[in-house]
Amino acid sequence: MTPVNPDTARPPVPRPAKLLDPVKAPSLVRSSPHVMTFPDFAATFGGSPQRHRLLVTVEEELRVLRSHGIVAMCLLIGGSFVRDVPAPNDLDALVVYRLEPEATSDAIGLMTQRVRDGLDLRFVPGDVGPLPLVKMACFFHTLYQSRDRGGDQASYLVTLAD
Repeated sequence: MTPVNPDTARPPVPRPAKLLDPVKAPSLVRSSPHVMTFPDFAATFGGSPQRHRLLVTVEEELRVLRSHGIVAMCLLIGGSFVRDVPAPNDLDALVVYRLEPEATSDAIGLMTQRVRDGLDLRFVPGDVGPLPLVKMACFFHTLYQSRDRGGDQASYLVTLAD
């Protein structure tokens, strides 16, 4: 080993810290809620006629909401739809949304009062700061996890193309 001359040795070059993408961090990859795109979610959970019908219904509902200026950013899905049953009763989801500037005057009423066959949708704004979003996401994730099978049920954070 060659001795280092302290007069000619260079100090180490500081490098920027490299953080893991929090969604892909090893400890989170296996934890619920699992992150999936809508097409991957549909391919994974849409295997029966009833499941396919519910997925088509939620896609149609998201289009109706968008036509009124309500843009769904992502969905937190849980309940019977993500269990191993061929014909779930409904699709339970928390819809994280933002209102477009041109949102219609009836947009909020449309979210809260519209009857949706086979869908149990709740809504939280995703563009008003973190507290309402984090509180609602934690509440519904806990609800979806504890509702069935003693708390071992996963939920899925489904990303949507904008």
